[in-house]
Amino acid sequence: TPNGVLIVSAVAVVVAFFAISQFVSASRIEKPIPVANVEMRDGKLHATVKRTVRAPSETVWAVMTDHPAYADVAGNISKVEVLSGDGLGMMRRCYGPKGENWQETCDLFVPGHAYGFRIHTEADDYPYPFAELSGRWTVDKHPAGSEFEIEIVAEVKGNALSRWLFATMARPQFKTILIDLADAWAERMVRAAGNEQSTQHLRRAT
Repeated sequence: TPNGVLIVSAVAVVVAFFAISQFVSASRIEKPIPVANVEMRDGKLHATVKRTVRAPSETVWAVMTDHPAYADVAGNISKVEVLSGDGLGMMRRCYGPKGENWQETCDLFVPGHAYGFRIHTEADDYPYPFAELSGRWTVDKHPAGSEFEIEIVAEVKGNALSRWLFATMARPQFKTILIDLADAWAERMVRAAGNEQSTQHLRRAT
C-alpha cells in the first residue's frame, strides 16, 4: 500500500543515516601504523620499527617474552626452542621455513622493558651470509597504551661493494618484514589484553 511504501522508505532513510554516520566516525579513527626505518651506518644495516598498541605494557612484555610463540608472528621463522636459561644468558634456537636453524644468546635483559639477542653467526653451520646479526626489543608506556620497538643490526660478509648491494636490495624487504611482524604482534597483544580483561570481569562476577 502507499502508506506501507512510505513507512518502509522512512525506515530505510533512518537506517542509511545511522550507517553513514558510523562509517564517517570509523573513518576518523586512526589505526596505529608501524614506523619503519632502514639505513646503513658504519658499514652495518640498522633496521627499526616502532608501533603503538592498545594494551598495557605488562601485557605487551608478556607477549614479547613468549619466545616459542614468536614463530607464530614472524614470517621468516617456523619454530623457536628455548635451550637453557631465562633472562640474561638465555639460549634459544630458531628455525627458518626450510628447516635451517641457528642459535642465539640473550645479551641484554631489563625486566619489563627490554631484551636483546646476539645470533651466533660465527658457527660453522650458520646458514646466512652475515658476519654480525643482533636484535633488540623494547616496550614503553604510551598514551595509547604501549609502544614497542624492534631494532635489527646486520653486517653482511664480504667487501664494501657486497655490503652496498646487500643494503640496496635488503632495504625494502627488511621494511616489509618488520611492518608485518609489528602488525601481527600488535594483534596478539590486543587479544591478550582483551582476554585478561574478560578474566578479571569473570573473577569479579564470581
